[in-house]
Amino acid sequence: MKNLIAFGASNSSTSINKQLATYAASLVPNTTVEVLDLNDFEVPVYGVDLEQASGFPLKAQQFFDKLKSADGIIISLAEHNGAYTAAFKNLLDWMSRIEVKVFQDKPMLLMSTSPGARAGQSVFDIAKDRFPRHNANIVATYNFPSFNDNFKDGSIIDTDLNKVLVHEIPALTLALPAVAGFPTTPHVRVSQSAMAATTIAITVASAAAASTAAVSAAAVSAAAVSAVAV
Repeated sequence: MKNLIAFGASNSSTSINKQLATYAASLVPNTTVEVLDLNDFEVPVYGVDLEQASGFPLKAQQFFDKLKSADGIIISLAEHNGAYTAAFKNLLDWMSRIEVKVFQDKPMLLMSTSPGARAGQSVFDIAKDRFPRHNANIVATYNFPSFNDNFKDGSIIDTDLNKVLVHEIPALTLALPAVAGFPTTPHVRVSQSAMAATTIAITVASAAAASTAAVSAAAVSAAAVSAVAV
């Protein structure tokens, strides 16, 4: 069975991006999923002097090792003032010092969401450009607008938006190393903080039953998102 790492790039205890990443991971068949919480990987603010004096923080090394050992990665980006959250950017800075190829060419589903209609588009665009320079193999993408209106009880409630995500899942599934003889229901394992903060709803959808759907033009062109989206 293949191993997926999923996380929201935020240290909010109620992160909507962690919720989206968890749901997306539940759609990938033949996988064991570990949902990571950035609060379990707090590291000091990166500085050259600190690195020279103390080396790499243990938590940064542990997070990097989890990415390195995974067969695939699902990440949903939170947007703070049009860019990465401070917690994620700091962790990324440390990991890139451990090895510049942070994402190790692992197949990645790259996502973003926010309470607003732009769905964290600004930070998504930054990551889509930057992550390949850290050896990210982005095989599927998804932007989920207006989270609070379209997500409830651990899953997407807007049928069309859900179809768009389901349509992206086979690209990630096919990019994972092939394994035969396993059931299609994924097993989800959640890290310590995520266990307390995240309710996981397992909703497995068959890719064969999925049909292509476009996100409503009104959803993606409405008013701009607030400065901070967790």
